Amino acid sequence: MKDSILAHALFLNGSNETEIQLQYKLLLWMLQNLHSGREIDEDEFALAVETAAGSRPVSVKYAEKLLLQTGCFLLDGGNWTVPSELELCGRTVTQENLINFFREKEAVREQGLQTDEKKTAIIQGIRWCIHMVNLAKKEQMKGLPAFLRCGGEDRLIGKKAAGTATSDALSLLCVGGTYLRECGIDSKELSDSFDYLVAQILECQCRDHGRDHGGFYPLEDQPEAEHPTVDATCLAVMALCNFYSNRKAMEDDLQIRFAAEDRELEGAVLFGLDFLFRMQQPAGSYGIYRYEQEYPDGEALDTECSTGVALPNENCTRMVMFAMGVGKGSGIFDAREAYEYYVKCSACIDSAYTYIKTHSAVTEKQSLWAPYFGEHVENYPVADVIVSAARVCRSLISVWWQHEEERGQLRKYYQDFLAFWKQEEKNVKGKIGKYSFQTPGTFQYSVGMYQWQSYPDMIAAFTVLQGYNMFGLPLRKEEWALLEQAVSHVLDMQHEHGHWNSPSDKEKPFCAVTLAAIELLKEYRLAKGLE
Repeated sequence: MKDSILAHALFLNGSNETEIQLQYKLLLWMLQNLHSGREIDEDEFALAVETAAGSRPVSVKYAEKLLLQTGCFLLDGGNWTVPSELELCGRTVTQENLINFFREKEAVREQGLQTDEKKTAIIQGIRWCIHMVNLAKKEQMKGLPAFLRCGGEDRLIGKKAAGTATSDALSLLCVGGTYLRECGIDSKELSDSFDYLVAQILECQCRDHGRDHGGFYPLEDQPEAEHPTVDATCLAVMALCNFYSNRKAMEDDLQIRFAAEDRELEGAVLFGLDFLFRMQQPAGSYGIYRYEQEYPDGEALDTECSTGVALPNENCTRMVMFAMGVGKGSGIFDAREAYEYYVKCSACIDSAYTYIKTHSAVTEKQSLWAPYFGEHVENYPVADVIVSAARVCRSLISVWWQHEEERGQLRKYYQDFLAFWKQEEKNVKGKIGKYSFQTPGTFQYSVGMYQWQSYPDMIAAFTVLQGYNMFGLPLRKEEWALLEQAVSHVLDMQHEHGHWNSPSDKEKPFCAVTLAAIELLKEYRLAKGLE
């Protein structure tokens, strides 16, 4: 044990925990693949970097520097070797000794995997989602309802489907990924659940020719909506893209076959993106919808128009940015040879990001985003600001991949958000973060308001962990403690049936909150090297 601690301390010598974790994963891969007299060439090392980095963008040159810094390997002419002997505190260490030092830590990691309560919670959440799908199928519903009830057993409320809940359910199962095979669910039941959700989402798409073509209806989630909405379309596009890009891996891993045709999925996504292009406001922002009367000349807003006005809001704007990025990474544009969509999506991301950058609510110390791009954070409940700012930050991934020169600024946004959450954490305990909006009726926006409600600590913790995993956001001990506290709270909130409940009604299971909880737990496990 003492030798192992010395080895970890001396060889894993990165400047922060992110670098140390990357060194450790690279070192393990190299030791497992470098045998006596064997070399690792440049192509194999690139594979090692890809495996060790996971979803984080890490260059080969950066990884090479970190690995050489450990002193465990030699690089000559692009080929890696391990020296026959190393010095450790005046002692000679052989390659076999080195492997044993790090095998001990890997054994501890494997033991942690066997008793991982986060993993168990994820699997329970997936099982619950499949159960709800089965109930909806049994009732011959056209998707999952907006509302569910939990008593002695979970049940559906009403017979009307919600497009947004159905999209959330598909995304939840796609996020499940490798966990699906550990759920103990029959393969046919799994494939039928996916087929059902995909088919019902496609049924929510507007097929009328005209302005609304390609958009997706929210249905019961927003019963007054007579037009497709930006939020429902983003959720559907992201769910279909996630299914499309993961289906081959899921089919191979689970030994199942899905019914949906790739061509149909591709067309639905492209039409959905077209609808979102039409909904963008001239300055680059988005509201829930855009009537033609709002901008009669295509540029100037008519504030007196009969439909009412959809003010730019941070939620729809960030959702579109994220959906455009997911679309670019789905493989659909290449499959259809629709390369112009790369250009269109990139332009949309650029204009939306420009709007976001120039419409932050600046405090004395941080740049954040308040609801509806409000200028002053103090004018809003702090829980609403936490949720708004966190959601905008998580959409910045699309900018990260598109503009390397912006990465320093993106890290600053994450650092600002983390500082604000730490500052206000005690003030949002037990609070609900709300996003309020009107929905588009036949001729004008609804009089009544609708709400998305969220747990601020759940959304905030995911955003910080994403910043750590993707952008190398440095985290100190007290910040890890805050994350541990948030994750523990999320685990405590899970119902024994596997779901998480609506923030406003503790007896109503909610797909969106269950999806958010599972995303957080997966991100946490990734940060801890368990993914």
